[in-house]
Amino acid sequence: EGTVVASLNEGEIYGVALWVREGLVATDSQDIMPSKVLAVQLNLNGDHCWVVSDYMCPGLVRKGLTAIYDMSRGLSVAGDRLVVCGDFNT
Repeated sequence: EGTVVASLNEGEIYGVALWVREGLVATDSQDIMPSKVLAVQLNLNGDHCWVVSDYMCPGLVRKGLTAIYDMSRGLSVAGDRLVVCGDFNT
């Protein structure tokens, strides 16, 4: 678990990262998300990093749970991973 910040044109959405696997990041944020997510900052086990993709796409998994999918290979498939583009510890 850790804090996830989705950087959006409209502002920032805060939630809790539940898992990062199979091309998606799930958060417990109940905010309405726009159709495109530019970057996600993860804080997992005290390590901070940015996940950046031109193809990130939000999707509702179930009530109260939002997922951010990496659509760079089309529909998310097993084995997809979000690309970590930096490490920020400040």
